[in-house]
Amino acid sequence: METSETQTQEEVTQELTQPFTQEALCSSSSPSLRPTKRAVNGDDSPRPSKRARRLDDGVTAVEDIAAWPTYAAAHKLDSKVAPSPGELSYDYAPELNEKIALWSGDMTKLAVDAIVNAANRTLLGGGGIDGAIHRAAGSKLRRTCSLLGGCEVGDAKITPGFNLPAAHVIHTVGPIGRKPKLLSRCYTSVLDLAKAEGLRSVCFCCISTGIYGFPNELAALVAPATVREWLEASPLNAAAFDRIVFCTFLPTDTALYEASLRRIFPLAPPPAPVAGQALRRDSTILIESLAVGDSDSGTVSDSDSDSDSATESAEPEPEPDLVPQPQAQPLPVQSTAKRNSATITSFFAPQ
Repeated sequence: METSETQTQEEVTQELTQPFTQEALCSSSSPSLRPTKRAVNGDDSPRPSKRARRLDDGVTAVEDIAAWPTYAAAHKLDSKVAPSPGELSYDYAPELNEKIALWSGDMTKLAVDAIVNAANRTLLGGGGIDGAIHRAAGSKLRRTCSLLGGCEVGDAKITPGFNLPAAHVIHTVGPIGRKPKLLSRCYTSVLDLAKAEGLRSVCFCCISTGIYGFPNELAALVAPATVREWLEASPLNAAAFDRIVFCTFLPTDTALYEASLRRIFPLAPPPAPVAGQALRRDSTILIESLAVGDSDSGTVSDSDSDSDSATESAEPEPEPDLVPQPQAQPLPVQSTAKRNSATITSFFAPQ
């Protein structure tokens, strides 16, 4: 009798200590008592989040993207960009430089608080990056977008990222053709929305430069210039983000952004102006680089058109704080840029 009791006790101990079999797993009637597959395999560590598991699938975390100064040093970009006579430039702001990043790759593989989708007015998907984001996010993104009532040019709306590594997608509709003010409004709308939602990182694609026909060189100036102006508009804006990423896919766009970022987010203090060089060291757009002479084309509605005629028809007005231009290097007659902050700000002011 004692032997029988001892054997029974050993059998019970063996049953409790040996791993669950597949039959035992299926026969367990209580879901709360049924062990997980990871427990059956002897892995009792905490289960990683869904977003963390995606990082093992060729996904880049935003924390792993180098800030602009580190990127520039790694790619041996010259920190001293000599401005042309009369060119407007930006102050050296190392604290802002650390918030900016340039990254080349597939933004649907980026783990960030929000990626920006260059959407159409319906928000229901399309070609280019719009279609790529919808495919990667899955059908739930389209169903959610169908409830948003579309989006107007220059505005922005937000949805979850669903199957994307990014937590959210911010959809904005860029202008068709060369309309800098509307393109600038896209960037400010995204930043305003991301800030309101408490997002700390956002990744921009090259909005409107695909089939929408916005010139790539001009877009590479509008995007970082608008972001800089927005960051400097308020201390709360500057404190709202840890990282703002400009994502490029084509090598030509990468080169354009490298050049524009060196001017808009300088990597070193500017050199002292040379004699006869009219240079403003304030946060204003580099108008001399804005493809002067281009104009909006096509018939558009009042809400989509730029009203630059007054600015473009006016002759440049000298400012008392600018060093006069030497006669040997006059400003080009065809230049339509006024040499003051107010004109530049109004050029990009939302309509």
